[in-house]
Amino acid sequence: MSRICLGIDVSKKTLDVALILNNRTLNKQFKNSADGLRLLADWLESMSIAAARLFGSDRLLF
Repeated sequence: MSRICLGIDVSKKTLDVALILNNRTLNKQFKNSADGLRLLADWLESMSIAAARLFGSDRLLF
């Protein structure tokens, strides 16, 4: 099983996302809005990532 790491830098206008998957780093930027969150979830789903957890927590982000 490969390890996946997702980092999201949240600012007032944008979500800057870094995804480490299969030893590759992918970067993407989304608007910090309901539409931007939907696009982020769609992008992660296209990478076969169905859910994300907050580090050190059992809480699901989506």
